[in-house]
Amino acid sequence: MKRTIVVAVTLALVLGALPMSTILGSAATFTTVNDSFDGTGHCKNGNPGVNCNIYDGKEFVWLNGGPDGAALADGEYFFAVLAPGGQPNPNDGTAKNLSDDFTTRDQRTFTSTGGVLSAPSGHLLDSNLIRLAPYADTPNNGGVYILAICGPSAGSPATASQCKYDAFKIRAGQPAEPLEGCLSGTKFYDTNNDGQRGSAAAEPGIAGWSIYVAPPATVEGGSIKTVATDSNGDWQVCFGAPANGSLAGTYDIREGVAPAASGWTQTYPNATTTWSGAKTANATVSVAAATKSYTVSVSGDDDFFVTSLDFGNVCVSRPGGLTMGFWSNRIGQALIDAADRTALNSFYLANGSGADTNFANNGAYKNWLLAASATNMAYMLSAQMSATYLNTVNAYGGSNPITNPNAIVTNSCGTFDTTADGCSVAELIGYAQWLITNNPYTVAASAARTEQERVKNLFDAINNNQNLVLPPGTCAVPTLTNPFGV
Repeated sequence: MKRTIVVAVTLALVLGALPMSTILGSAATFTTVNDSFDGTGHCKNGNPGVNCNIYDGKEFVWLNGGPDGAALADGEYFFAVLAPGGQPNPNDGTAKNLSDDFTTRDQRTFTSTGGVLSAPSGHLLDSNLIRLAPYADTPNNGGVYILAICGPSAGSPATASQCKYDAFKIRAGQPAEPLEGCLSGTKFYDTNNDGQRGSAAAEPGIAGWSIYVAPPATVEGGSIKTVATDSNGDWQVCFGAPANGSLAGTYDIREGVAPAASGWTQTYPNATTTWSGAKTANATVSVAAATKSYTVSVSGDDDFFVTSLDFGNVCVSRPGGLTMGFWSNRIGQALIDAADRTALNSFYLANGSGADTNFANNGAYKNWLLAASATNMAYMLSAQMSATYLNTVNAYGGSNPITNPNAIVTNSCGTFDTTADGCSVAELIGYAQWLITNNPYTVAASAARTEQERVKNLFDAINNNQNLVLPPGTCAVPTLTNPFGV
């Protein structure tokens, strides 16, 4: 007979990338009951006074700021009740924020002063406990919820490093045989190609990507389970207790492998990844950098639950960039029209002496391009940038621009990176114009010359077919292969 899922998770146990003292002081914050307000008997698992994990009603779950000596550090916090599975995102307006139906973040904001909690405007405070209700029903058919606590002074939107998570379960109205061991995560598009999970807005989920989980041989015969990510990029795989009553052992979690020719590259997890999510106490999570996968080890006879087993990918493309030499030869010259020259003349394109240069005809542009020298770095930056610009507005051998202006080039182009998702080709052109306009004559060593040279090298690489990261949604999910080779 299956046992009830055990979700005995405290913030101390689920702590991930940062020490708890960095995020929530020395807090041992958890969910609990409030016997003095609701009466006794509502905790169905755990110690009611310390950490209850299973309740017989949603209204009986309270946030405890921690016992004496382990309370929340002074500061402002907010909480959210979330649906499990995928990346726990506590911000308002996210699909899995179950509190959103009833209250906004400001109504779930409270302060801790010397371990004493203030009352959030939309929730009850009693006996230094905050009632989590109201919140919507979880879509999880095991009745599992996630509590997120973010702060102190969490930004808006809050980042994952500002929050920690605790799991709890509502028994009332749930199936007689709930799910017993579940793994979940999110497949996301690593827009800026930095090997980390950014905001859901900048780095959205990828739908339809296969995730594979190989359980211990004693669990369901060791058969590999496969699931496709949903429209948000989320996935979940669950296992039932075997005949011997134990789910203990090692679970290997990997993503489907994309063909090399597809342009897709996996970026997360990696050697610098430290897992941070919610889990039961009997599970440990490690990252296998060599295979960019996760290993979950489960001990004992209890059930388990692990979230945030995330995978990140980008789709890269050779932009087909054509060099300065191409734009100075007869084929390239024939592609440049009056509109292109008007655009080039609108830029500040420095010459050897730093003067702004305009072109009455294609021949004038050709002569300026062929004479480009790095003696004045602003001149060489101007020349490489102009070639990249022409690549973004002309087609050669097809109907699309030679270089996608929205493709991501680098993480560093200052305020010109307007979407905080990496610097695109178009944004880099704007940044180069700023560098040239402010310093059109850079012949001596300086910080300005060094930065101009860095950006010049980026344009040179683009014009010589460097791989570029394409914007989210550009590439279709390819045909994937089983990472276990079976």
